Amino acid sequence: LAAYGGDPSASQLLDMRLKKRIFGQLQWEESDFLTKLVGFEETRMRTPNDNFDLENDAESILYYYGYIGAGLYLILLLFIFSKVLKKVLTDFRNAMSLYNFAIILTVALQIGASIFTGYLLRRPNASIYFSLMLALCYLEATRKKPVTALTVKNIDNN
Repeated sequence: LAAYGGDPSASQLLDMRLKKRIFGQLQWEESDFLTKLVGFEETRMRTPNDNFDLENDAESILYYYGYIGAGLYLILLLFIFSKVLKKVLTDFRNAMSLYNFAIILTVALQIGASIFTGYLLRRPNASIYFSLMLALCYLEATRKKPVTALTVKNIDNN
């Protein structure tokens, strides 16, 4: 009952997402320091009768990959975000293209979806798409000159 914050209501007891989060939190609290550094395996989230696999990526990344994995994940996202922000602040006109907007919108939708679902960790194709979109963000943010039709025509002539 303490994990539920006191006396839980019937709706809290029926909420499977809450049960999964509390089960993961209890497994995390029982872990030793080394396990908290590198995370624990998914099989710890199963009992003989139930599967308490987490339903969103934020907690899953912390519990399954530990402080090191979650830190590296956040560092990568912050690094790419800082590159994009720097590009927007230094070259606003070229950074605000329809292509770049589509890339940023896709990344934002994928991050938003990962908050509500565990699809980035569970589906390899979603991880690959997310990685490709982050790579496109990085390439567009570090590109010196924007790609235009004239640039492509000059490349074809050489």
